[in-house]
Amino acid sequence: MDHVGFCAILIIPLVLILVDIFVKAAPVLSLHYLWDNPVNKGKAGGLWAPLVGTFYLVIGSLLFVAPIGILRRGLFERIRARRLAQPHD
Repeated sequence: MDHVGFCAILIIPLVLILVDIFVKAAPVLSLHYLWDNPVNKGKAGGLWAPLVGTFYLVIGSLLFVAPIGILRRGLFERIRARRLAQPHD
């Protein structure tokens, strides 16, 4: 199976699930709901605080993981260059 077919097998169900979620949630979604903070222990109110918390978690993760990935890439490039420079027997 080619890469495009495999990606379609993964992407199509994901898109269908997301469309189903948004169609069912559309009647209750509004700017008021998104911008307000939750009340009554999260049973009522909006999503502002959880959205901001998720944003902070993503940014914090990127700040921690991105430098590690960049340094790892540089190390592997250096190792690859040394192996290519060595004479082959």
